[in-house]
Amino acid sequence: MITGILVTDGGPHSSEDWALASAAMLVQAFEVKQGAPRRAQIEIAKDRVRAKITEVFLALHNQTQGKERSLLVKDNSRASADLIADEHIDIDLAVKDIRAALQPLLDVVSTKEVAPGAFGSSIEQLTFEDHLMRIIRERVEMDVRSVMDIERSWHKDRNPEAVAAN
Repeated sequence: MITGILVTDGGPHSSEDWALASAAMLVQAFEVKQGAPRRAQIEIAKDRVRAKITEVFLALHNQTQGKERSLLVKDNSRASADLIADEHIDIDLAVKDIRAALQPLLDVVSTKEVAPGAFGSSIEQLTFEDHLMRIIRERVEMDVRSVMDIERSWHKDRNPEAVAAN
């Protein structure tokens, strides 16, 4: 799993910031081997699908942020509740949409051109497709939970008395 740090001064991250970071981290998993003959083609394909994947993530992050914020306003105790990724979005549909957006890249890249560590050490135990779907699902679930966590943290900072009372 590729991770990163998203920094926004003065408040929660925008859905656009989240979407751009999510898409970039997912596409980064397709690390092309140095010296691969079609390296430029693959990198161009990565750039093209990144925009499509960003649009899918933008819808997910907009929905998650909006629903989480409205629920926090209604119930301060939610700030301490478990982070459940599929509470606000349909994870299976999100994975399917992102997989479809990735297809143009998959049409260009071969598993022989992707660096061995790009998808983790257990790729040998799974088919490429199964592993890809796992990577997409993990990215979506982790990012949705992160959005929820940041929204809750920001809510606690703005409403310390109300949150402490629950």
